[in-house]
Amino acid sequence: TILRLGPIFGPWERPGEARPDLSPHAQILTQPAPRLVNEMRADWLYSRDAGEAIAAVIETAGLGKKTFNLGAGSLSTPLEWAAAAGIAIPEVAPDAPTVTSRIPPSRPPLAVERLREAVGHAGTRPIAEAAADHMAWLKSLDMTTTRASG
Repeated sequence: TILRLGPIFGPWERPGEARPDLSPHAQILTQPAPRLVNEMRADWLYSRDAGEAIAAVIETAGLGKKTFNLGAGSLSTPLEWAAAAGIAIPEVAPDAPTVTSRIPPSRPPLAVERLREAVGHAGTRPIAEAAADHMAWLKSLDMTTTRASG
């Protein structure tokens, strides 16, 4: 079984050879005045929801040699996430962005219906719930940002 993952954000992000950039969400948390090139609308998948779906695939017998999409199932923006997280909303500054993303703005969300039918789980929780969970996780690690809410 193969899972094709959409863009992921959330707890335990780490840059690496296959993923050189953190999500815009993580970049926003590390910058005093983040600026986005555009609203970065994509099917951002919360990492904990990705983990739950991956576990469901592992635990489901008889999936065979199929390929499934694992994405959010809907579109959201890091701006919406920041608002829901209660942090300052980044500026959209196409001429001077400090937050990067490799997701093209015209990319549609991954179709996750086949995976949902196969394992009963796919997609992500609403962005407000993901933001609240992410901020609670950061607080539990005492890694909250010092940026002011706005």
